[in-house]
Amino acid sequence: MIFYSIYRYKKHPERRISFKLSSVIIYKGMLTNFILAFLTFYQVIKNGESELMVIYYIYLVGMLVKGAFISFLKKIFYGISEQQLIMTGLLVSFIFLLFQPTFYVGILCLSLFVSELNSELDQYVYNHVDLPKDFRLIAKARLTNIGSVINQLIMFTTLYIAALYTNTTVLNVLKAYHSQKESLDFLSVLNVTKNSMLVVFVIYLYGLQKILRKVTTTNNE
Repeated sequence: MIFYSIYRYKKHPERRISFKLSSVIIYKGMLTNFILAFLTFYQVIKNGESELMVIYYIYLVGMLVKGAFISFLKKIFYGISEQQLIMTGLLVSFIFLLFQPTFYVGILCLSLFVSELNSELDQYVYNHVDLPKDFRLIAKARLTNIGSVINQLIMFTTLYIAALYTNTTVLNVLKAYHSQKESLDFLSVLNVTKNSMLVVFVIYLYGLQKILRKVTTTNNE
């Protein structure tokens, strides 16, 4: 696989995607997987199987209303850039997700801004002159999948570490998911995992901001 990747990199230099763009697409993949995989997993153990569809419905609503909502925000915060709006929206979403009373608001906000980020990426990738037309959206889909895999690795690694400190195992947590069995130990593991992943997302977002700012400064010079 490594040799094949090197071969493709040298054989098709036009298929290289900038580090900046790759980082953003991977981040978007991580966030989507966080909503549809971890948050549903988290809520089903806490509140039962009915939560599965609740989160999916919230995610779909976010996708449907994001256009009108983003336009509304741009009117309120006149002059704010798309990049600043999305980054601020994601940060606010993470804060909402930290607390149970605002948890569903956090899911809705995160769905809105992830959907907006996805739309912006679709437009940018499709109009990217450095990529062949037949490969543009395929490249984005592949990087999105990489983001999903990375998020799952972070999720299970954090689950494993958190489980060690509560005298339980990841297997028991997964069994609780299938049986909808709630316990304080399982909830503790899930809360630690959720909060740890949110910290990772904030750090990643901060890194993206630095990268994008550096690119903007270089272009201006």
